[in-house]
Amino acid sequence: MLKVSLKETDYIGLLDKDSYMGHIWAWHWTMRKETLKEVGRTKDVLVCDHQIARDKVLGNPMMMKEILNGKDLHLITPRKVNLERKKINEVLGCNVTYTEVPFTCTLEYRDKLLNDINNIKENVVFVGLAVLGKDIPHILSSRGKVCLDMGATLDAWGGLVTRPSFTTIHKHCLL
Repeated sequence: MLKVSLKETDYIGLLDKDSYMGHIWAWHWTMRKETLKEVGRTKDVLVCDHQIARDKVLGNPMMMKEILNGKDLHLITPRKVNLERKKINEVLGCNVTYTEVPFTCTLEYRDKLLNDINNIKENVVFVGLAVLGKDIPHILSSRGKVCLDMGATLDAWGGLVTRPSFTTIHKHCLL
């Protein structure tokens, strides 16, 4: 899944050793050209900050509301109950549908997930599935959808502090 993601994704999020998280940067986290060649990537590499989903535009639900501008949204996440409790549809000002994935699911669940994404009608999809979902954005993108891996930002939108930064530099994500 990760190899396919590296080969097909539109953007690759990388950790910048000069960023505020530079203290955890390590050489083995770098993206080597050889790795991209090994997975068969032929398109140009477009890179963004690996935490772009937590920035003050994409991570802030009030800013995301402006971006979505009332467009329907589909979320693929184990956090459905939390997001519904926080009334994410009202916060984002749009209709929100879900593909709920059990938090404890393993790779055996993958066939069901791949089948379930065939039923997504919305054109905008956010994914928060850790490794299990890293290739879902490019699969949906190839079907004409706009799909972003929002990762733990969906946790914060559901009111869950799953990362320490949600109480400090990324508190704008927390509902």
